Amino acid sequence: MSSRSGNMAPANKTYVAHVSTAQTGISRPEAEKRITGSIAEAKQTAAKGEQTAR
Repeated sequence: MSSRSGNMAPANKTYVAHVSTAQTGISRPEAEKRITGSIAEAKQTAAKGEQTAR
C-alpha cells in the first residue's frame, strides 16, 4: 500500500486475497471484500487523525 495515495497495488491485493483464502478457507470474493473494507477503514482513520492533528 502506498503511504501517499493510500492505495494497494492490484498485484498486492491479489496476493493478500490468495493468502487469506488459503489460510482461512473463506471465499476469494469474501477475502477481497474484507481487504477493500480494511483499506477504506484505514483511510478513514488516517483522515480523522489528520483532522485531529490540525
